[in-house]
Amino acid sequence: MVDRKFLIERKAELDKKYERHFVSDPLFYSRNQGLAHLCFPDLVPNSIGSYSKFGSVCITSPDLWPDSAQTQKYNGAQMQRLWMQRGMICLFIVGLCVCVLALGVGIVGCYRRSPKLVGWTAMMFLLSVLFMIFGMLLWHYVNYMERKVLDMYPFYQDWPRSLKQATRITFGWSYIVCWVGIGCSAFTAFLLWLSRRAIRDEEESLYEQKHAQYLQQQYYGGGAPSDKSLVPLTAATLPPHYGYGTYGYGGYPAYYGQYAASPYGLYGGYYAPV
Repeated sequence: MVDRKFLIERKAELDKKYERHFVSDPLFYSRNQGLAHLCFPDLVPNSIGSYSKFGSVCITSPDLWPDSAQTQKYNGAQMQRLWMQRGMICLFIVGLCVCVLALGVGIVGCYRRSPKLVGWTAMMFLLSVLFMIFGMLLWHYVNYMERKVLDMYPFYQDWPRSLKQATRITFGWSYIVCWVGIGCSAFTAFLLWLSRRAIRDEEESLYEQKHAQYLQQQYYGGGAPSDKSLVPLTAATLPPHYGYGTYGYGGYPAYYGQYAASPYGLYGGYYAPV
């Protein structure tokens, strides 16, 4: 917010480079600075090529994509700020894309009750949170450079004293909404991870209940379970069966050479006449 009445009263104190831009420089007007636009809620500077955007008069940020002739005059700090400002916007875009993708995967995962898809959704939301946080950290660093490091036009350190006194810098609602959105995304990732564990535990419980039924006695004999199912399997608990060599057709024949009425005798392992 810029108090232009105060500036008009102190106009004589302005430097010549600022005095000639008093009616055309956005620095002397109240403005809302976004990532890529400057919007003017009250008065609009003259001849700046403004346009209406969502009901507000705005211009594209002039220092986001400067021409090559201007960037050749930049020092190292200015180039660092320029690329960090662009990287900040890229991080926000990537974070939003990952968040939208996570939303689609989460809908499919919840519909199918798939713990794997729900887990992937939680990880993607967490990844989008990291992108957003890094973007906000870059935004704060760029803001720090504009306020404390860079000492050339049009940054804060180069402003005349009267302009600093007439300007009040505050964070807007979009800054608060951004941090609230990041917090909600992180909370969503946490809840989705808990949902994944709940679905997995439920599936494991159903699996154990299903297969535990096969161990119960009533599924073998059709009757009610009894204490006999706990008795170890021994010879005494085996069901009745035929003994060895007691089959009804006469049993197994005797071993070779053991015929009782044989006219031969065993000689050297062979049978010979007696």
